[in-house]
Amino acid sequence: MPHILAVDDSQTMRDVVKETLESAGYQVTVAENGLDGLEKFK
Repeated sequence: MPHILAVDDSQTMRDVVKETLESAGYQVTVAENGLDGLEKFK
């Protein structure tokens, strides 16, 4: 299963993106900013 890291400062957008991508069959990790995204990418 493909895994996507989505980074956005808006909680609403993170929720929408995660729900949409998961419903399409992707595994999704979300991050609230670039630094958080880099940490989760590792």
